[in-house]
Amino acid sequence: MTKNMRIAVLAVLLVIATAILLSVGEPTVKEWEANAFLDKAYKSGDFETTAKLATKYAKQGNIHAQVMLGTLYWKGEGVAADPLAAMDWFGLAAAQGDAYARNMLGEMYLRGEAPRRDYGLALTHFRKAARQGLKQAKLNLCSMYYEDQDTGWDYSRAVGKLRMRAHMSNSLAPYEMGQMYMDGTAAESHAQDYGKAARWFQLAAQLGLPDAQVHLGKLHEQGLGVTQDYVMAHMWFNVAASLFSNIYSERERVDAVHLRDAVAAKMTPQQIAEAQSRARDWKPTPWDLLMGRQIKLSE
Repeated sequence: MTKNMRIAVLAVLLVIATAILLSVGEPTVKEWEANAFLDKAYKSGDFETTAKLATKYAKQGNIHAQVMLGTLYWKGEGVAADPLAAMDWFGLAAAQGDAYARNMLGEMYLRGEAPRRDYGLALTHFRKAARQGLKQAKLNLCSMYYEDQDTGWDYSRAVGKLRMRAHMSNSLAPYEMGQMYMDGTAAESHAQDYGKAARWFQLAAQLGLPDAQVHLGKLHEQGLGVTQDYVMAHMWFNVAASLFSNIYSERERVDAVHLRDAVAAKMTPQQIAEAQSRARDWKPTPWDLLMGRQIKLSE
């Protein structure tokens, strides 16, 4: 074998060896480590890095990464907003049994963010997620039963059934009642009723629902349906910020902090100290005790 031939053979062997090494790739990161990397990147606000990591781990079948990537495409964080890509990744996670992904698919079909609005598929995904115990899916499923998708809301039926559920130990139903009074869908006249909205948000807030606490804080800040009270507003924003702890609520936590700081600018140091003290002392109220207090559920 000539010298040139030996060099050619060595070159071929080098290419083959390189291809083998590349095919092996980096060592597989343990799932819990990958999830920790993702959560840290997302919470830091570095969405581009989050998207890159999520794409890498999602392709390896990591459910958390698939849900994260679907969320990023849905919100347009770190990547261009792409509902179809979001549905693809949620679909992969849902196929592996993830309840959050199933609920998100249901919401996208219900809103028409999917290729088409499909109430049947929305109902199917909500049912599957609800069977797994996901509260938001249960509420979505309940809401679909209340709404006549062809003729609009059956107001009396919707309000009646939500009120019935609100009397049960479920903070989402009182919150939904508050939303309906806030936006005017609790009455056929579409009239807003901030007083009743505040009462239902108060109930859900006491049970520990941070979304309701944010709404209640806004009502106290603006004096809508309740007496204007910056101390109460600051307290509820602060409590909500502490409860928005999971990865999918980071943006909501930041928003609650901004609301708290904004109302703090209108307060005296003594008022801020009082609000902070109340927030530290706050604890969710068990349903049976709450029912005995002066929050009246009957309309």
